Amino acid sequence: MSIDGMGRVVATNMIIATEAFTSFDDPRKFNCYTGVVPFSYSSGSSQHSKARVSHRADKVMKRLLHLAAVAMTHRIGGELKKYYERKVAEEKTRCP
Repeated sequence: MSIDGMGRVVATNMIIATEAFTSFDDPRKFNCYTGVVPFSYSSGSSQHSKARVSHRADKVMKRLLHLAAVAMTHRIGGELKKYYERKVAEEKTRCP
């Protein structure tokens, strides 16, 4: 089974960093580790900060996953490209 956008570099780094996916027993923990899930900070009743990714996230892994996703948005006829174009048409913010 293959995943579009996941090349040898991304797959190798994921396998090495996660010890062949044995270091995470929950997908949420893996998402937090890679830094793809933002969390909002709240203190009491105050919520003045934006949702941010943990500073402990693996920045290299996050960058590799981001680049794989961007590569798929430029692929002709891909599912992710259709999703991306739909969100752009809805005027969602996009990265420069």
